[in-house]
Order: sequence, then structure tokens, then C-alpha cells
Amino acid sequence: RPMRSFTLFLFFLITLCHSKKISLVFEASGSLSTNQHLKFTGQLLVNHVEEGQRPWHIKIFANETTNGVHTGTYLFSEDRAARVDQGKIECVHPFHLPPLSGIQESFQNLQPVDRHSIKSGIATQCPEELSFFLLQFLNEDYLVCLGKDSIHSAYGSHFSVRFENEQTKEWKVTSLSSCPSSVHKTNATRSMSAIPSNNWWKRDSERRDNPTKTCIFIHGSGIREDYNWTPQYTDYWGNVDQVELTPQCKTRKFIHMNTFNHGWDYKPNQQKVCDLVVSGTADPGPLGVANNTIVFTHSMGGLIFAAAQINGLCKLGEGSKWYAASPPTNGSQVANFVDQICDNPEWRTIISVGSNLCDGSEPAASYYTLAKGYPGLDKLHKYMQKTVSGQMCGTSSYGLNSIDSAGLVLLAEISGLSSPNDGLVSWNSCHLDGKNFGANFLGDWYRTPSNHADTTCRNGDGWWGVDRRPCSWYTNKY
Repeated sequence: RPMRSFTLFLFFLITLCHSKKISLVFEASGSLSTNQHLKFTGQLLVNHVEEGQRPWHIKIFANETTNGVHTGTYLFSEDRAARVDQGKIECVHPFHLPPLSGIQESFQNLQPVDRHSIKSGIATQCPEELSFFLLQFLNEDYLVCLGKDSIHSAYGSHFSVRFENEQTKEWKVTSLSSCPSSVHKTNATRSMSAIPSNNWWKRDSERRDNPTKTCIFIHGSGIREDYNWTPQYTDYWGNVDQVELTPQCKTRKFIHMNTFNHGWDYKPNQQKVCDLVVSGTADPGPLGVANNTIVFTHSMGGLIFAAAQINGLCKLGEGSKWYAASPPTNGSQVANFVDQICDNPEWRTIISVGSNLCDGSEPAASYYTLAKGYPGLDKLHKYMQKTVSGQMCGTSSYGLNSIDSAGLVLLAEISGLSSPNDGLVSWNSCHLDGKNFGANFLGDWYRTPSNHADTTCRNGDGWWGVDRRPCSWYTNKY
């Protein structure tokens, strides 16, 4: 998360403070910091070069502080970036760096915004003597509060940042020649010129002010705890319980059930899911009809909910919808290799972070029900094809550069998981046929270069492009 925060810091410095040397304090709040207060104190030096060359020579030094404690030092020089810890340089992968060629164009196209048109409650945070401008970058909208020679603050769809002028000493930037360059590094999923801006800052706040839905969250495999429900489940779902991410929810209920020892065909878990799904309906009737309810499932949770409905334990009624994140609707190739994976101590150590696959050398029993060809999977796939209202499917085992990344990359490689995949589920197994998948989180059918853990929301959102916003996908699902 701090590395993604640094790239955002880098983006605003380059975009808003071009053609001069400047020292700034950057403070982030909102889902950017994931309940932590992040602060970067740094210096930017920009030198224009001759026409026909790259537009800038840029050097940045930034100290990172988390909750008042120094937690890192970041460097950016030309097209390379790194984190420095006790003299050791850890390179930042080019995928996590903003494309500088697009930043110049974005800055040249700043548009003034009438503060009276801003309905998100941030208009009062910009002093009256300053003005709002709209900055569009990779089809994302950013509002910036600017004066003639000053930057006050900036706002994204789920974060805000504040800038302060601060005098800092002259920094001597370490050579980063050993780090990979971001020049000419491209990614097909990042080309999104056809995707319209989402205009989050213009959105009507009615649904936020008057939430009406009961929201049910059903987790996937690998969980051992077994009790009723809680109003949040941060270890699994991150901050998706916060009103900023799920403003449509009047009530949020997160189930906790043993999905380590039991697979999707375990009837007691199916009944437990249905009991929770209908809990927000005054009169579900003998058929267990849930009205005005949104059900979010992740991974095997989608298979449990599908099986429960097939078995007649409950069904969705008026005003209800079901959104499935990363469901292995055709099983997972990883499950076919689960015995070999858990029998290897070195593999177990790496994958233990990204998944709850093993208990020592013993595999989670639930994974056997996800093996390719397991009886009943085909029936679940056909049922979901007709009943799911939207899906999020990941296409990158590495995902958003989190603690889960290495383990999921290894899982995909060991099991020979077909590409693209999210580390546990291939695209071919996740996505339902005939659906209009796109790279914008505002859509119901969302294809994102995120991994299996990212799609729970526990690793936050990416910061470059609407294709890397797994948390935001939950926001506008009604």
C-alpha cells in the first residue's frame, strides 16, 4: 500500500509542480491509507530539455511516515524508482509507475470546475479564494484545489490529499541505473481511451444518504472459524464495510463458516448461507425468498450460494441481486495439484501468505471439491449463467503488489494454471459466457489485472486506471 501511495505522490508532484524545484508535504487520508496516516516529505526537481527529447528530467526524494513513524525512503530519477532501506535498493516495478507521457497531456488539459456543481461534500474543503480544476488521467477524474502559485489539496474517488509548502535540504539522489526503466513499458489492459470518465464527483448522493439494501458477504475457501456473522470482516474483505465503498448498504452482514474442512457441497454451510441471506426480509415465506438484498460472494462462496439455491434452500426475490467475485465456476487446476503443493515445505512457506491451502502437509479438504471434473460443478456453472447479475474476474496472479502476490504467482506456475488467471482461478473458469466484460469498475461485468486476494478488497485499489479498482467495483452495485 505505501508503494502505491508513493506512485500517487509522484503523480501529483510531476503533474502540478512542473518546471521548477519545489519542496512539499503530501498527506493522504481515506481508503488510500487503509486506516493509516501516510505522509511523504520530499523534493521535486524538474528540468526541461530540448524539443524532440523527453519533456522533463525529473528527480524526486521522499521520506515516508506512517502514523508518525519513519517507514521508508523512496527515490525517483528519470524513468526509474526504488525504495531504499538501510542502503539497500529495492526497485519499484515499472508497472507501478505512472506513464509520464500521459501526465504532460493531462496537465495541459486542466479544466476549471464550478464548485457549486460538486455534490460529493468536498466543495467546502477548498478555500473560497482558490479554485477547483478537473484533471483527467487514464480515464480517472481528479479534482485539484489550486491557487495562482499554490496547491492546496487534491481528491480522487476514494481518497484525499493535502499539500503544504515545506523547506527541505538539498537531496543528492542515488543512482538507480540497476532498476528497470518504465520507458516503453506498456500493458494492453491500460489502453482505455474508449472508456468514459466516471464523473464520481458529480454523482447524486441520494443513495449514500438513504441506503436501503441489506448486503450479505459470503467468503470463499480456507476459513476455519465457524460462527454466525459480523458487521465487518477486515481480515478477509478489507474495508468493504465502510460507507465510502458500499454506500448502497443499510446493513452489512459478513458470514463466518468453516470452508477449510468443508467444500461447496456441504449442506449445513448452504443452509447457514441461506439463513443469513433471508435475515433481512420480514417475511421470506416457506421458499426462503430474500427481497431488497444484495449478495456479494467471493471464490467458492459463489459455488456454495449457487448450490444452496439449486437445493431449494433460498432464492432471491424482488429488488435483490447477486454479484460474484472470482468464482471458480469450472473448478480450479490448482485443486488438482493440492497434494503435491502441500507436501513441499518450501512451496508451503511461500503460498501460506496468499492462500489458506494447507495445514502443515495436509491440504484443505474443501479444495478437493474444486478439482476439475468434480461432480456437480457443471450444474453450478449453468445455474450461475442464468442468475448472477455481475462478475469480477482477475487476470493477473501478481495483481496489485501486495503481500499475497508472490504466493499466488507460485501457485499459478506450479499448477500450470492457464493464462490469464488470478493465481487460483483461470479466466476461462471464472467468466460466464456471453457477458459483456469490460475494463471499467463501474460495469457489472469487470475484467481486472488483479489477483484472487485483491478481488476481496483487502489489498485496496490500484491507482493507475479504472481497470485496477477491485474495491470500487463493490461501490455502485445496486
